[in-house]
Amino acid sequence: MVIGRYYRLSKTITEEQAEQIVKELAAREDVKAAAFTEDRKMLRMESIDGEYKDIMYYAVNVLSREVGGCEISFDHFDTEELEKALKEK
Repeated sequence: MVIGRYYRLSKTITEEQAEQIVKELAAREDVKAAAFTEDRKMLRMESIDGEYKDIMYYAVNVLSREVGGCEISFDHFDTEELEKALKEK
């Protein structure tokens, strides 16, 4: 099981920017899921194989381009999804 990760954004983004960013990230073959939290302060990423280096390098560049220098930093693992999976077993 691959655990998703949350990344905090350094800038506020619009709904339109969020949609464009998710569209670009989700188009990658190694991305299982990409979504922003409801308040758009964090990005949740999940890779297909648990590898994040290439995905996050790409995400950093997309966010910087789309949101004028926006940076992201790791915040936390998606423990809610992990807990759900453990309960199902």
